[in-house]
Amino acid sequence: MENNTNTAKTISTPSSSTVLRTVLLLLRVLTFVFLLIALIVIVLTKETSETSFGESEIKFNDIHAFR
Repeated sequence: MENNTNTAKTISTPSSSTVLRTVLLLLRVLTFVFLLIALIVIVLTKETSETSFGESEIKFNDIHAFR
């Protein structure tokens, strides 16, 4: 008779250092993405629209709100 206790599959869990490195990498990527979004918003703060009164330019000068 064979012993079937050794044939059971064990699920290996990643080590805590691997999980920590993965989480840190994810946080760095998210930080970079949000910084790019903030930079795009700062660059695109000027809008020119044409109205019946002529062209009007809207500017956002309160850059301190982004800092």
